Amino acid sequence: AESNAVEFIEKYGSYLNLYEALNAASDYFSKKVIEKLLDLASNDPVHNDCMKLLSRSGISFAYEPKMLSCLLAFLPTSTREGKSRSSLLAIIVAGYPDLKPWQIRTIMLIEIRKLAGCRIR
Repeated sequence: AESNAVEFIEKYGSYLNLYEALNAASDYFSKKVIEKLLDLASNDPVHNDCMKLLSRSGISFAYEPKMLSCLLAFLPTSTREGKSRSSLLAIIVAGYPDLKPWQIRTIMLIEIRKLAGCRIR
């Protein structure tokens, strides 16, 4: 089913509501579908503007659902760039309930393992 969803996104992704699709994929814990949707989002001007906004340090913002793709793409890079815990916490809180706990946990565990030099399983 996950491979069918990825195939569907490849064919019809430009017609999808990105926010709704990301929420549905999140509800089903589908990492592959989320990755494919984030690849698709990288061509979206709204997504790119939001990424620029989030990359500025110390900026506060009002979360809107159209920013979900940005948050999912930004969190892994922000841990590598050494963003402060308070700014990461503010981003995570702003995205709740659209950001699911499993997504935050997965991103943070992967980054912690990378920093510790552990192999990711």
